[in-house]
Amino acid sequence: MTGTFTSAGQADSSPAELEVAERTDLGAGSSNGNHAAEAGSHVSAGSSRRTYWEDRKRRLRRGRLVGFALCIPLWALSMVPLARESMEGREGVLVYLTVAAISLGVAAVIRGVYVLLTKRRILSPWIFVMAAFVAIAGSAVQGAGEVPATDISALDSSGE
Repeated sequence: MTGTFTSAGQADSSPAELEVAERTDLGAGSSNGNHAAEAGSHVSAGSSRRTYWEDRKRRLRRGRLVGFALCIPLWALSMVPLARESMEGREGVLVYLTVAAISLGVAAVIRGVYVLLTKRRILSPWIFVMAAFVAIAGSAVQGAGEVPATDISALDSSGE
């Protein structure tokens, strides 16, 4: 803070800092609108609100990055069973890309509806988690009516 310190050790904020704090209080996104005031109560007298918000922003970005780093490989691995079941004489890379596009498209539609209802960001690690579930569900649905190869050979030998 750029204000002066009083005898109690608290800083007097400049008008610009008060305006920023007021805007933060109104737009913090908490249900009762005083998220910044609650956050300020956790800050020690020696640190500033600006430092707290910068650290919080860094933590949130790091969390999103870790989320993407975990969810994208999960999505990629979950596409493999559905793509293998969908091969049937088709070229491998195109099948994988098609499965990826379909699962991500369905997840984007689901996430889009959620974004419209809650006013959040469209790009989130959850979109890849949903795409993974769509790919796993597609694999389960596609493989539900098939008889495993070992059972087919047992049926053929018993019919003779």
